[in-house]
Amino acid sequence: MKYRYVVAFQLVGVVKPNADLEGATHELYSAQVRAWLTGDLDTLPSEVDEAAAIGSLLLTTVFCGKESEGTPEERLAQEIKALRYRRKQKTDGTAFLVVQAEGNIPEFNPQPAREIAGYVLAIGDAPKNEIRSRHESAIQGLLAAIAVGSEHLCGIKKVADSVTFVREDGKPLYCYSLTGSASGYMQLPILKDTWANIPHDARILSRHQALVDAARLLTRSFAESRDPLLAFLSAWCGLEIFVNKNFKSYESGLLAKLSSGPSSPMPQRIIERIRSVMSDKYRLNDKFSVISGELADAGAEPDQIIFESIKLVRDKLLHGENISLTNLPTVEAQRLLRKYLLLHLRNNGM
Repeated sequence: MKYRYVVAFQLVGVVKPNADLEGATHELYSAQVRAWLTGDLDTLPSEVDEAAAIGSLLLTTVFCGKESEGTPEERLAQEIKALRYRRKQKTDGTAFLVVQAEGNIPEFNPQPAREIAGYVLAIGDAPKNEIRSRHESAIQGLLAAIAVGSEHLCGIKKVADSVTFVREDGKPLYCYSLTGSASGYMQLPILKDTWANIPHDARILSRHQALVDAARLLTRSFAESRDPLLAFLSAWCGLEIFVNKNFKSYESGLLAKLSSGPSSPMPQRIIERIRSVMSDKYRLNDKFSVISGELADAGAEPDQIIFESIKLVRDKLLHGENISLTNLPTVEAQRLLRKYLLLHLRNNGM
């Protein structure tokens, strides 16, 4: 059985794309995954809004015997129109990343099912989570690439998530499980060059072991806007992981410069002695200093001050001191992590 998975994210802080980027599409992973920018969610594949509207009608029991005017098709059309109106009121003027993945899964036959003109409605288990997991890495890579590439991004909100199955006769199959469960920013556009780098950066940030965890935590910090503590800890942990996982390569580069520099290079035995003595003595601040010095140069000193101030807050939190959750340096941590992930990507020929 074929499936189509569509998920959309509002890029908080990013204005709707201009004409050059509206609908601009990248194909990833042998065209199994497509991603595009849009300022209008009404352009989503039709089954996304159709599935959401049917789910809403199910919750109000319109499809379960409650008296209402019009045919099921007419009520569905009205619900889709209302859904789009509500959505536009909340999100008008912002940019969205839409990701679409297609593939095949073994046939299944959910019950009970009801044949309705144009589609099939079923209540019961369906392998939706399996499909989402299948494409999780690609989606996280895309989000991380945008988080790294767009300095104006200040939040990521999932606004649509739809898995539609297609039977052999071509009819879409919608499956449902009946279960239940303040900040300011200036909106700016994603730059054309940033969008052009997305496929390359997404592949690396979703697969490179020295970067994947840090990139995912950066994305997570943007998605945790309702929980300031989790947002801060996600950004800080991503920064700490990035420093620890990449420090050795930058230390080696620094020592190599000392041993072969143009002015009085150090003997190799001295370099090896420094490496041996310092191997277990670098503090986290020292490691960041080495990395920032190699990547940022002129910006290293102010970045070091910011890094140490963020770490001080983190230490106070871990030691049980009272810290105001409304004043956590989350944005500063996000900016540092984003900056050095991007510098690492660009300076290492990745």
